[in-house]
Amino acid sequence: MIEKMLRDYKLDPSRVFVTGLSAGGAMACALLASYPDLFAAGAIIAGLPYGATLGPFDAMMAMAFAPGRSSEERGKLVRQVSPGQIKWPKISIWHGSHDEVVAAANGSALVRQWIDIHQIDEAGAALDEVDGQTRMSWRDGSGDVVVEHYAIDGMAHGVPIDAKRRGSSQPLAPFILDAGISSTFHIAKSWGLLRQTAAGT
Repeated sequence: MIEKMLRDYKLDPSRVFVTGLSAGGAMACALLASYPDLFAAGAIIAGLPYGATLGPFDAMMAMAFAPGRSSEERGKLVRQVSPGQIKWPKISIWHGSHDEVVAAANGSALVRQWIDIHQIDEAGAALDEVDGQTRMSWRDGSGDVVVEHYAIDGMAHGVPIDAKRRGSSQPLAPFILDAGISSTFHIAKSWGLLRQTAAGT
């Protein structure tokens, strides 16, 4: 499907991205793991690591508890489905600390999986604050951020937005949560998809 879109609409194959929430986040992760050559980057919001589940029972267990595996074990699951892969997509991971549908531990498990894939040291994280929320990021040898993790304090299961940026008085859709930070904005910014203003912001 992606290759057909690229061909039919003459799109830039170096600027293909995927994002998803919850089961969609798990699917985004599966696409990034299985077809890493197709994607420049992906965002996983309240999702599961690749290989966390083989069926409905496993899925419920993973959602509730994020069963423990080492970074190497989680990374190996991805390498098995894409053997010989050298260049991997950049990953943005978002998860609410009060998510009662998909345990926040899955966000940490995703971090461990993808820093192993990118072969970077977990201890080398940079910690900063973005719109009042904690962001951890890891850079590769070239200095590019290849894995980032936003832990949204107090947020339940959903996509974080900043209602002030929204410009609408309509009620929020289900699973769209006003967290004072827009995942869409920051993901697009990190992927270079926003037009720069004259002031460069």
